Amino acid sequence: MEMMKVSRKTTHVLPIFLLLCLCVISGSVQVVSRQEGDIMLGALFPIHAKGSSPEGCGPLQGDDGIQPLEALHYTLDQINRDPNLLPNITLGVVAFDSCDNIVNALDQCLDFIKGTVEKSFLTRIQEEKRGQLEACSAGTATASETLAELTGIQKPVVGVIGDQSSDITIQVTSLLRIFKIPLISYQSTSPTLSDRERFAYFFRTVPSDVTQAYAILEILRNFNWTFASLVYEDSEYGVKGYETLLRLASRYGVCFGAQIRVDIKRFKTTDFDQVLGKLQSQSQSRIVVLFSGKSCAVQLMAATKRITTKNSKPLIWVGCDGWSSRDVVTTGFETIVEGAITVQPLVRHLDGFDSYFKALRPDTNIRNPWFSEYWQDFFKCRLKLEQLPKGIMPSQYSDPCKPGLQITDKRLTSVKFLQFIRDAVYAYAHALHNQWQAKCEGHAGVCEKMRNADGSVLKFYLEGASFTDQNKRVFKFYHGGDGPPRYSILNFQKHDDDSYIWKEIGSFFLGANDQPKLEIDRKVMQYRRYEKLYPNSTCKEHCDAKKGLVPYLQSNNSCCPDCKKCEPFEMIQGGHCQPCPNGFMPNENRSRCLLIDEQIIDYRNPWAAGSMAFASFGILLTLAVAFIFWRHRQTPVIKASGRELSAILLLATFCSFAMTFLIASRPTGFKCGVTRFSLGLTHTLAFAAIAVKTNRVARIFGTKKTGSTALTCPRAKYISPRSQLAITGALTLIEVFVNASWLIYQPPRTTHIFPDRYKRVLICEGMDHFTYLVGLVYPLILIGCCTVYAFQTRKCPGGFNEARYIGFTTYTTCVLWMAFIPLFLTAPTTTLRIVTLAISMSISGVVQLACLFAPKVYIVLCKPEKNTRTGVMAQHRSSSSYALATPPSIALHPLHNHQGSQLTIVNGVEVGEMLTDVASQQQRRKSIQAQHLLGASSDCEDNTMRLSPHNSELHLPDDTISESSIYTLKLKRPSKGTVHFDCEEIDVIDQQKQQQMKVGDMSNDFDSKSID
Repeated sequence: MEMMKVSRKTTHVLPIFLLLCLCVISGSVQVVSRQEGDIMLGALFPIHAKGSSPEGCGPLQGDDGIQPLEALHYTLDQINRDPNLLPNITLGVVAFDSCDNIVNALDQCLDFIKGTVEKSFLTRIQEEKRGQLEACSAGTATASETLAELTGIQKPVVGVIGDQSSDITIQVTSLLRIFKIPLISYQSTSPTLSDRERFAYFFRTVPSDVTQAYAILEILRNFNWTFASLVYEDSEYGVKGYETLLRLASRYGVCFGAQIRVDIKRFKTTDFDQVLGKLQSQSQSRIVVLFSGKSCAVQLMAATKRITTKNSKPLIWVGCDGWSSRDVVTTGFETIVEGAITVQPLVRHLDGFDSYFKALRPDTNIRNPWFSEYWQDFFKCRLKLEQLPKGIMPSQYSDPCKPGLQITDKRLTSVKFLQFIRDAVYAYAHALHNQWQAKCEGHAGVCEKMRNADGSVLKFYLEGASFTDQNKRVFKFYHGGDGPPRYSILNFQKHDDDSYIWKEIGSFFLGANDQPKLEIDRKVMQYRRYEKLYPNSTCKEHCDAKKGLVPYLQSNNSCCPDCKKCEPFEMIQGGHCQPCPNGFMPNENRSRCLLIDEQIIDYRNPWAAGSMAFASFGILLTLAVAFIFWRHRQTPVIKASGRELSAILLLATFCSFAMTFLIASRPTGFKCGVTRFSLGLTHTLAFAAIAVKTNRVARIFGTKKTGSTALTCPRAKYISPRSQLAITGALTLIEVFVNASWLIYQPPRTTHIFPDRYKRVLICEGMDHFTYLVGLVYPLILIGCCTVYAFQTRKCPGGFNEARYIGFTTYTTCVLWMAFIPLFLTAPTTTLRIVTLAISMSISGVVQLACLFAPKVYIVLCKPEKNTRTGVMAQHRSSSSYALATPPSIALHPLHNHQGSQLTIVNGVEVGEMLTDVASQQQRRKSIQAQHLLGASSDCEDNTMRLSPHNSELHLPDDTISESSIYTLKLKRPSKGTVHFDCEEIDVIDQQKQQQMKVGDMSNDFDSKSID
């Protein structure tokens, strides 16, 4: 039991001690406006504007801070002088500066809470516990006085008035709710604060923002405007208002067509212009309900001014209190805003306040420490330091304040919301009066029951409080805490002197049985200066079906149908436009749909005719080249080009041109299959022949690397015409297999496509897709092989060396395909796609004729002197054609076979092949000019061979060589000097002394086709 007593004693004393420490720390340098009374109220006003730092304060606010605070003192004076309201009880107040920021407001709220905590603890502990507090005062004061001095609050605050901002009010009332302290706001209109579960101790004398939605809808119904547009900003204020308007619209018989949300933080000028475009597109309505703040309203008015023309019908704005009667909205946009009807909370001048406020002086107004600062700012002068209350600093002005200064009407701005502060004070006064009557049973002053009652009791009496406001109407809280809906109806008018004003033309309030009531004086109402009546804004009754019009709902108009004419491809069924299926069009009376005539690409099409003309020219060229090759088929140039493979190339070229006639004809299943099969086959046939041709030349004239001890150069295999044709056929069969598999997997057929609603085009299935080009993959691989072989054969004899021409062919074909494939895939019309395919095939044929056949035709027809075996076997020089060896001793051994003679070096390097063909022997005679002998030094870095004077030179005689000659390699020793030889000319290496080499006559066994 003793331990429990000690524990309880500690729980009482420790919180009080901590509270005193907190009060000493936080309450040392506060500026407070105080008016003493038996019952104390708290107040928060934005005396100063928000500062740059989270807890800082900005400049003084006279209209939003000083005048509201003085209105509070003025109302308290009236209540305290009323003998019938709280008799023998005075109301006091302690007011703090919130600096219009949440951090500072919450910090000031601690002072309200301290008084409540003090009251709670002093009630719970016994009288002896106060001795512990009296120790802090060193015997000079009572415990209550000590606590009062430390906290700055002499009595607990029973309720708080403020703040102006909804954001601050939400935080403050959430904190005060914990200690059951009611708060009445005079300006916070956020719908969030209507949540009684979260804000049970919150009240306000102004209506919620959404309440004005009732007034706006009443205005629309009064003017019989059943169709209107709705614009709202993307904020809690705008969204809540929009939701309320939309929820109640059907009850008032109003339809909102365009419903546009405005993101004021992200919208740019072009976005606001688009909003105006949507509003002006509502042909049946010129009424726009704008539920937003002033910033959004200014941007919309500016956009209207930019877009509106002389012929544009002006919009009629119906607005909320967020931008009503704001000069920033109307300045510069008077003609745009003219005729606007807006609502704003009903304001009435606070009787007697102006006289009271103008009589105030810094030296006599001791209950408002900030009034001296206001005085300096108002008159732009400087008071002496001793004239200023504690905590107030002199102003930055240098001129001293003259005696006798007085606030006048001309310079004083009348604040319109002061009546709501009056209502908040009177609400507390009547709630306390009702509590006093119930608790004190008529005893004068504050009785003990009333003094010990907590905030929940006052909350109960606030909910039932009622009194007469400045408008001579009954004030009471609705829905548990919201002020009554009281709005003024304003009209922006132009006067005779061309000035504009906001004129009050009516009011909205709750009448008998709490039913909403709208009163408008139409005599003072004005739409335009010379147009009193407002235009109608209703939905059209019916759409004239005889004119082909049917009713429909726009995407931004959910309830008011507009009239539209059906599209040319739509039929009318059941009073609605029904689109015909693709490929169909309605008949004349639009009762049913008919099939559209089929469109095809055929020979009568101008594009097809042009492509076929080009292909015909290519066919003629191909036939001409084929005739020339046949006519001169026994000449060396034609032989060297490979007559059989050339014939295949000409066939592929002919097919490339002929494909145009197939592609440009009317599509059928068979033609579609042939086209798909032949598209890649023609390219495969051409480049397979080129690949085989270049491969054969590369193998015939190929050389081996040096460095082995005994190498031979055997004759290349499979170079006969039959072999070449077989290889070409094998390569082509691969493409045949691919195309056959493709046709089996996706059988060819025709289909219809619909480029637009008015066309039905017959095409081969897949023509409009990239898979149509599958057959071109394999030819692309062959083109790569041709390019590689063309590079390898670049050093072969001129008659066999087609590297440049084949390179031109492959490069040009690649460029053609790179241009053709994107154009084919992205062609906007089927006609262009088909023509592109046909033209590309023809161009491929032209490329093959120009690069592969034109040079040979030129030699045959124009340069017959080059059409010889010598010209065909002309060697292209290259420093890397053959390798040189420097053996210590060399022996030459001739080997014979049925087709030619070979040279083999025993301990050296193979250097080449000697053929018995006359043209080859003649070329070899010229090239066998020197032999590298024993002891010779070589240096081919500069492409030159040097022979020392003691060495000899081997050469062939200059006489004409026949097919059956015996060649004697003679030895000569130069007497002096050095013999220089071009490294590219050295082909044969022989021994020191004379050596004879017999080459048999094997011309009868040699087939000249082996070098074709």
